[in-house]
Amino acid sequence: MIVKTGLMALALAALAALPLAHALEGSGSEAAADSSSPWHEVTSQDSLEAALALAKDGKPVLLEFTGSDWCGWCKRLHKEVLDTPAFLKGAKDLVHLATVDMPKKRKLPAAEQAFKNDLVKSHKIEGYPTLVLLDASGKEIGRTGYQKGGPEKFLALLAGMIKGTTKQPEGSGGG
Repeated sequence: MIVKTGLMALALAALAALPLAHALEGSGSEAAADSSSPWHEVTSQDSLEAALALAKDGKPVLLEFTGSDWCGWCKRLHKEVLDTPAFLKGAKDLVHLATVDMPKKRKLPAAEQAFKNDLVKSHKIEGYPTLVLLDASGKEIGRTGYQKGGPEKFLALLAGMIKGTTKQPEGSGGG
């Protein structure tokens, strides 16, 4: 009887966890589903606020606006910089990483699409990729787009923008 009751409780606990697992799976975000990813997927006001809350430690949020399934310059930036071990290691001590993906081939839930459209408009995103440095209050510190030179140069650019010693590079805000 104890074994039967224990199995029944285990089965009920597993069923109760299904909606959460389905919600995570259905989010459409590999970054959100992959807890080992350093990138925080911004899909709603709550997730934006959670990303900004990380900046209370003094490190700003690097908010990437990307088109992961259509933007060639975005893919190139990830390959040459953002996904490299050198960048990820250096970024850990410099910024918190967050991304706003604007796919074209994959349909987003209506509420998520509307939120992201508003975010693009409020941050005046004119091209992709655009990376915006934000403090904990959401105030913009600086912005950039694709830059040649690899992860070391990109990290130096971010560090300069954070310190206020580097202006926004020419041609920033998208490839």
